[in-house]
Amino acid sequence: WLLGSGASAAPASDIIDGAKFFSPQAVTKAVEDFNRLEKRGHIATRLETHETLPADKRDAYAKLATKQERDRFFADWLVERAKSANAKGLFILITRTPSHLHVGADVALRNRGLSNAQREELSRGLVQRFRQKEYDAGLQDTVATLERFALRLGESRQVGAQQVPAGQRAPLAIPAIG
Repeated sequence: WLLGSGASAAPASDIIDGAKFFSPQAVTKAVEDFNRLEKRGHIATRLETHETLPADKRDAYAKLATKQERDRFFADWLVERAKSANAKGLFILITRTPSHLHVGADVALRNRGLSNAQREELSRGLVQRFRQKEYDAGLQDTVATLERFALRLGESRQVGAQQVPAGQRAPLAIPAIG
């Protein structure tokens, strides 16, 4: 998944709300908005929530001592989930217990100019709304933030096989999610 994504005719954006954070109406609206953004700005978005960790991951997680180790655990799980779902673009993984939110982007989206700072901005906005238990508002904010990102990404240009933001050189190496 980190190695790139191909174009697809049907929208790939989706929300799988296993932890039931969001109202059905908010999910329907956000999926429509994600699909619109995907068609217009070529940003596919998949958001998954989980009540807890899968049984096969709990022991490994329990052994992690540092925040860095836990962040790496969630980054690896995000990549695993993205590959399993054939996800393209942006992937947001949220668990209720343990409380965690992780945002990742495939290499194609990062090559088009989605930065770590933008992923962090998206993450911070969601975390703030979740702390206030304003889950539906967090979903709406996510759409608004992605709309801003799509406008910026629309200013990118093609350099070889990569999309590169205006005024920037094509990167030599793409950093891993984390």
